[in-house]
Amino acid sequence: MKNVLIYPCGTAEGLELNRALGQMIHYRLYGLGDREGDPGELAYLRYEGFLAVEDAKALEKLEEIVDRLSIDYIYPADPEAQRLLMANKSKLRATVVGSPHDTLVLCGDKRKVDALSVQLAASLDQTPVDPGSKKVEAEYEVLAFTDLQGRLRFSRALRSEDSSILECDGESPVGRQLSDLAEALNRQLAFEGAWSFRVSHPVSANARITGIESGYSARFAYYRNKGINIATLSLFDRMGHQIEFREQQPGLRAMEYTQLRYRLEYEYDHVYIDLDDTLIVNGAVNPMLAAFIYQCRNKGKSVHLITKHRDVLHDTLERYRLLALFDQIVWLKSLDQKCLHMKNKRAIFIDDSFSERKQVSERLGIPVFEVSAVECLLDWRQ
Repeated sequence: MKNVLIYPCGTAEGLELNRALGQMIHYRLYGLGDREGDPGELAYLRYEGFLAVEDAKALEKLEEIVDRLSIDYIYPADPEAQRLLMANKSKLRATVVGSPHDTLVLCGDKRKVDALSVQLAASLDQTPVDPGSKKVEAEYEVLAFTDLQGRLRFSRALRSEDSSILECDGESPVGRQLSDLAEALNRQLAFEGAWSFRVSHPVSANARITGIESGYSARFAYYRNKGINIATLSLFDRMGHQIEFREQQPGLRAMEYTQLRYRLEYEYDHVYIDLDDTLIVNGAVNPMLAAFIYQCRNKGKSVHLITKHRDVLHDTLERYRLLALFDQIVWLKSLDQKCLHMKNKRAIFIDDSFSERKQVSERLGIPVFEVSAVECLLDWRQ
């Protein structure tokens, strides 16, 4: 198992790397933020605090972290961190995943990128586009991967429409043009691993490169869910393994939206859960609450079912395959008070009924949660 440090871990790229690598048995993942209150704290099980990239002693502190944790690979998740790490990679006892420093410097220079765009347009017999042109049909992000032998092994284009992410047809004229641009860029620059570039495609002319990123893009998540995990392939390539790209054929629809993550600042050992309209909602098991129950079991917390179910309870639990989930089952009559049957103090209570929650909160003084609030109890760290 290889120890991998993601830095900074709270960027969109750092959080996607957590999702891409966190459940892989080949790696033990560590996260290092770049500011206080870094979102990576809620995503990384092994969160190592924060270190500002501009800290005068950033490199010295990174060396200490690498040595203390026996880090094998550092995966930069931000352009500034990439430049710092690549410029000083010989001082670190870990392999930095990414392209050479010279490539990073060029990608960060807009004038050089603009000049390269014009040069490539001429070499590919494309019509250069005025950088000030406003007549734009679509903006594309081309995601690419180059192996350590310099071969372009993967390139695909995505574009946004409202909140949807749409894949460009690789056989269309635009798709072929973007593929040619990826090949030309790969010949021109020394890439290693994941990289991407942004393109404006005007209505009546050819594509113009508006930016190049020599590093991991959060948009690689789309292809991870189609069977191509670029984050893992990058590490396997560094480890000397043969890598292969096999994309799932079914179509995939993706939409971007904002989602909050939470950390409950209360320690508990017992969870009391209602059944009807809480664990079973509209004739189906509540998947989020089921995930929370398994999380509790994994962490050694006791889960108690406390219900006033009107049918034969055993039959219902058996029908929904819930019999083996609970440490205790408390089956009450309709007029019974649940709070009188909850004996553990370090506990929480989940129920759809406001009156039940109010009574438990007032009598026992423990936190209570309605069904939609279960999301704040889930621990997404990995």
